[in-house]
Amino acid sequence: MLKSKVQRHKAKRKSRRGAKPPKRGLLFWILAGATMLGAFGAVVTFLPKILVTASQPVDAKDPFSVSFTITNDSFIPLNDVNVSLGVGQVTTFPRLPDPNFIPSFKSRLVRPEWKNHTLAMDEKFTVLIEDIFTARSDSLMVSGADLAIVVDYRPWFLPINKEKIFRFKGRPVTNDLFYWYFFPLK
Repeated sequence: MLKSKVQRHKAKRKSRRGAKPPKRGLLFWILAGATMLGAFGAVVTFLPKILVTASQPVDAKDPFSVSFTITNDSFIPLNDVNVSLGVGQVTTFPRLPDPNFIPSFKSRLVRPEWKNHTLAMDEKFTVLIEDIFTARSDSLMVSGADLAIVVDYRPWFLPINKEKIFRFKGRPVTNDLFYWYFFPLK
C-alpha cells in the first residue's frame, strides 16, 4: 500500500524530532573558539583608547611646570573631550607625602582651553599644570604630589560620555630634578 504524501511527511518529521544532534568534532570547537577570539579582537581594536603622558618639568624650581599630553590612541574619533585636574595631595618640605593616602579626585580644577576638543585618530593636545598653580618660590620646596588627569569624552558612535582617570605622582629625585610617574588607581 502506498502512503500518502501527508503520512510520509509526518513520518519524516517524527523521525527528525527523535534524532540526536550530529556530533561535533574537535576541529569544529577549535574553529569556533578561533572565530570568537577574532570577533573579540575586532571589538577591542575599535574601542576608544585614551593615552596620557607626562613631560618632565621645564623649570627645575617649579615641579608644576610639567605638561600632560592627551592622545586618542584608537581609530574612533572622540568628541567633547574635556580635561580636568584632580588634586590628591601636595606636600612641602619638611613634611613628606603620606604613602597610604588614597585620593578620591572628586574635586577638580579646569581651564576653559582644556574643554570641548575633538580628537581624530592619533591626534593629541597638551595641558599645562602651571596654568592652574605654580611653586616658583625658593622657600617653598615641594616634597611630593599626587595628581590626576581626568579625561571626559564621548566616542562618536555612543550617546554617552565616558571618563578615564590617570593618576600621577611626583617626587624630587635631586635638588634640580622633580620626577612625575604614572601610578595606577587602586
